Amino acid sequence: MTIVFVLVAGISFALITRHVVWAIQSRHWPEVIASIDDVAIRNGEWPNNARYPPWQDVLYRYEVDGKHFSNTRRAFGLGFKALTPIYVAGTSIVIRYQPSNPSFAVLEPGLNIRLVGEFLIGVMILGVTIFFVVIA
Repeated sequence: MTIVFVLVAGISFALITRHVVWAIQSRHWPEVIASIDDVAIRNGEWPNNARYPPWQDVLYRYEVDGKHFSNTRRAFGLGFKALTPIYVAGTSIVIRYQPSNPSFAVLEPGLNIRLVGEFLIGVMILGVTIFFVVIA
């Protein structure tokens, strides 16, 4: 059972760390103008009747080296949901894309407070898990 906890904590931490690395790298990725094709405001209600703040789904399209791409990633984080800034369908915006994989892009590059929080929680969970494994 202990091995399961260590594996879950380690995999979760690795996933969060991967998002942190991408966020940091994304500040230096190439820029391109994208067109916002669709915007939808979600009301924050989930099937289990839990209430969450509203968030905005954004679909944007862009072109790199003659190839067309579309994406919905606003920012990095495992559950990034935010209402601001507000995007408007039919407008253009600068996005950044990963040079080795232009289909991987982001509207809001860099670290954000939610991602930093997720990373710190991951560090704490991994640390507590390792602490109890060593003591046990």
